[in-house]
Amino acid sequence: MIGMVAPMTGELADFGKQVERGIRLAIDEINAKGGVKGKKLELKICDDQCNTQQAAACAQKMVNDPEIFAVIGHICSSCTLTGGPIYEAAKLTVLTVNSSNPKITEQGWKHMFRSTPTDTQQGAAMVDFVTHRLGLKKIAVVYSNDEYGIGLAESAKSQIETVGAILVAEETFTTGQDKDFSAQLRKITLSHPEALFVLGQYAEAGMIANQRMKAGLDKVVIVAPAAAQHQVFIDLAGEGAEGTFVAVFYDLAKNTPLNTELVKKIVTKYNEKPGEQVPWGYDGVYILAQAISAGAKKDTLPEFMHKIDYNGVTGHILFDSKGQVIGLEGDINIIKNGQFETYQP
Repeated sequence: MIGMVAPMTGELADFGKQVERGIRLAIDEINAKGGVKGKKLELKICDDQCNTQQAAACAQKMVNDPEIFAVIGHICSSCTLTGGPIYEAAKLTVLTVNSSNPKITEQGWKHMFRSTPTDTQQGAAMVDFVTHRLGLKKIAVVYSNDEYGIGLAESAKSQIETVGAILVAEETFTTGQDKDFSAQLRKITLSHPEALFVLGQYAEAGMIANQRMKAGLDKVVIVAPAAAQHQVFIDLAGEGAEGTFVAVFYDLAKNTPLNTELVKKIVTKYNEKPGEQVPWGYDGVYILAQAISAGAKKDTLPEFMHKIDYNGVTGHILFDSKGQVIGLEGDINIIKNGQFETYQP
């Protein structure tokens, strides 16, 4: 039994929906071929709503269930950091395929693994893209005051200083609460930025991209993080989405055989294109399956995870001694005509 913990309800429910689609597709494929070592895989889901209290409750449910072999989750970094100590105390292995705050693999937890790059990598990459490829120097930042937004902002601000660019404005907002960003945008407008980093989840990022059109920032280059790689962002941003750059951990527009096949499968099954979380959930199951095939038991799984050598949709997966994936790099998408496309200058 594989456990999955993610927001299945609430404003960030699309994250959970997309991860589940990837996980279920992988499970169905593996089970159709006879399972892993003759046993069929099953899935048990707990909805943490991207809420730390719910995350703790879900983590406790997972560790209390003797049938759970390993957990894929959580999505939100704050939830992964909350659940981490609970899983570690119970020696239950967790593979987070989305939480990107760098602190997660710096806690010394032996049972925590992450298959995606971190905010440190993405925040720096966003600055390098704007300064080196677009030639812009005056950058404003608006970020959510949670683990995700703060991690991205710290990384971006550090890189801004390193490359000699200028941080002209810095504002914050609260995920799940703020809807009107006029005060923040008014201050940012007065700083005359050339680029605005909108560092938050897809809902707030979409609203900010929309509202900036009437705040005098309609000509400013907008750059958003991987969390904005969702149709909901485009829907909420409206005309403000057009031309937005999105730093993605994985480019779903990539024309590779594995990606093309995955997108085709999801479109056939759900009649819509996959979100960014689909390939990470999909590969997450295959990573666990590889470890089980190699002989991993519930109590020895971390040992086998450190030996993983998996070529999947998202790339070549290897883990370092801290459980962090090695070598994966992100891409840049641009939104054109309401669609995410690979950026090609």
